[in-house]
Formats: sequence, C-alpha cells, structure tokens
Amino acid sequence: MVTHPVWVTLARYDIGVNDSLVRDLANEIIANGFKNSHIEIDVIWETCYGSLTFDTNLFRDIRALTDELRSLGFRALRNESGIDSFDFDYGEVSFLPKPSTIEPIERNPVAFSDAYAKVISQFGPMVQMETSVEKQQLPNYFVMDKLKSDRSGQHGLKTLIPKLLQLNLVGYPFIVGEMVGGGNSKTWSELYVRWLQASVFMPVVKYSFTPWDFDNETLEICRNLTDLHTQYAPRILELMQKAVEDGTPVNLPIWWLDPTDSTAQTIDSEYLLGEDVLAAPVITQKSVRRDIYLPGAPGGTRPTQSTPPYRAPLGSANTLLLSTLCPTSPGSAPHGLQWLHVSRLSVIVHCNRPICTSV
Repeated sequence: MVTHPVWVTLARYDIGVNDSLVRDLANEIIANGFKNSHIEIDVIWETCYGSLTFDTNLFRDIRALTDELRSLGFRALRNESGIDSFDFDYGEVSFLPKPSTIEPIERNPVAFSDAYAKVISQFGPMVQMETSVEKQQLPNYFVMDKLKSDRSGQHGLKTLIPKLLQLNLVGYPFIVGEMVGGGNSKTWSELYVRWLQASVFMPVVKYSFTPWDFDNETLEICRNLTDLHTQYAPRILELMQKAVEDGTPVNLPIWWLDPTDSTAQTIDSEYLLGEDVLAAPVITQKSVRRDIYLPGAPGGTRPTQSTPPYRAPLGSANTLLLSTLCPTSPGSAPHGLQWLHVSRLSVIVHCNRPICTSV
C-alpha cells in the first residue's frame, strides 16, 4: 500500500460497481502503465449494510474474481472470499442508537469507538480505519476524513496538509490521504494533478477517478508522479518503522526543524517527509509559482519574484535547483530557475505543464 497506489471504486462507479467493472478497472490500471497494488471495492457490495455477505447479483463468484486479480499481480482476507483486507468506515459515537443507553452512566461514549477500533485492528496489517480515540498504538492505516473536490480551506484541497500534520502530531502517522481530486465528484484536470502533487510524499496515494478519465497529458503527469512516490516508498517505510520505535511522525510540520521559528509555526501549506525532504505543492488555482519558506536558512527564506532567495555557487555542496516558475506548455524551457543553499533540506517543488521536481 505504501509502494503503489490504492484504487477505489467509489467515485468512478458510485453504487453501481460489480465484478465485471472491477475486472475492467484492473485491466485498465495495467494497460495504462501503472503498477498493480490494491483495489478497494466500496459502498454497495453486501446484501445489506453489515451483512458481510457479497450480493451475488453484483458479484456472482467473488473467489473467481479475487483469483483472477491475483493472476494479474494484485493482492485481493479470508478463506471463502480471497479478500486481503478491509476499509472500516464509521465507528463514531454518532452511530450509537438514539437515545444511547450507556452503562455505567459515567462511561464516556468514545469508549465504543475505541472498542470498535480495537476489534477491527485484528483483521490484518493493511486494515484502514476512520475512527479512533487514544488507540495510536494500533498497527493500522488511518484514513483522513472526506474532503470536497475544490480548493477551499473549508474541507477542500487547502485543508489536506493541515489534516495530515494534525493527525501525525497526535500520533497517527500511517495516513491514507483523501482520494486524489477529493471524494465527492469528478473534478477538473488541474485540481486533480495538484491534489496528487500534494499527496506524493504521504504514506499512501489513493485514486478514485483514474488519470485516464481525463486526457493523455494528465495521464502522463500522474504516471510520473506515481513513479516518484514509488521511488520514495523505501524512505517512507523507514520513517514508518521509526514511528513505531520512537513515535516520530512520518510527515512533519516545517517548524519541527526549528521550533523557535515563529514564521515556520504559521506555515500550513508545506510539510516534511522525515527531516530531509520538504514538499511545497502548488495549491492555488491557476498558479504555476509559489513562495516557499525554508526553516534553517538565515532568518528563514521566502523566495519571491522580485526578491531572489539566498544563493550559493553552482555545484557547491548542499545546493539544489528550484524552479519557482514553470513553463506554461510542455516542451518549452523553464523560467525563473534559482539556486538555493539549504543546510538540512531537499526541496521538492511540484508544478504543472510539465512537472518540475528537484531533489
């Protein structure tokens, strides 16, 4: 799940998913040059909610389906179905019966959420959960709550990084970010790509609508970014192991490098992968440049178009190439290239049309 994407049926097929469409999705993933990993069959697959029994009108032979997926290289829990793992939704106390009857009366309702998390964690190491209270010790992935398919700071793209940092800092470092493009509707290509760029250095990349639902340019960009995530997967796994050993988050706020930097404490559009990679995705609509705050540089460095950042000679140690302005069309030469000296960081800046990445 860390190395290759999770492919979710929810947004693309809504409640109309069946065994034939799952087969089609698996073959499309391979045909479009993506590595096969993990297909998540969402929403209506049971005879009714909670039955845990496949509806044979939709999935005539689930064992045959999972066997076929495995023959294509996918993983696909258990003996009769061949399912490898589960994404457990809900579990919040709001799902308790109304009015709730809790005995003893002093018992906090969140105890039910904790009990739920403890039970579902027994279903294997790839289990995803969405509810947990003081169960940071469970060895499972924690799914970010749903975000809207827009750029807003009210549950849109601009809240993706703050949510990532919040969950890491309270002890949930194995984050499954919101599905690329958001979880409620098909978005437009630019937002879809920006969402993926913002997610590349998170532990798990999760696709809903597929890149080939857009155009060839979007497909190529997403394929390259997915390969970039795969390239960093070993580092992500190292950091996940470190989180198990000493509690250090996988994705860190930039003030982690300099807790006394009051400006760094206000930055919520950048994040770290470990202490050596800084990700600063472009999240503003129709933008191809952004300011980047670099903690640890003298006084902090905020590049702008008119004020170049601290410079270092070409080829010197710890010197990294940063493009703050990308070409507007594929194949043209990039503008605005600047050399930055950064003592402790690699700077990763993702732009669109085409992608600029510098490590």
